[in-house]
Amino acid sequence: FFNSNLIFLTARGPSQHESTKIILKHYKLDNYQVLYSDTEPKGKYLIENMSNLDSFDRIIFIDDLESNINSIYSTLTNRYPNLNLQTYKFVIV
Repeated sequence: FFNSNLIFLTARGPSQHESTKIILKHYKLDNYQVLYSDTEPKGKYLIENMSNLDSFDRIIFIDDLESNINSIYSTLTNRYPNLNLQTYKFVIV
């Protein structure tokens, strides 16, 4: 994807920043922005903490929890009906 941003949104709290960076570094993904939603629903967190969401044409959201996928989908599609939102459930096999 040309002219794309990769941003990690984790349900971890900011106090777990260092351990999160260690994990991402292991996979060579430590040069990307990490957002920490902590206990807040991820959809609500994005609306409240990313003022530039309306500048995105497409968001691809991948998560292992159905509740996070539902939160993102319902929140973003209600607020940005023209957004190309693709959601995927991450499963380790």
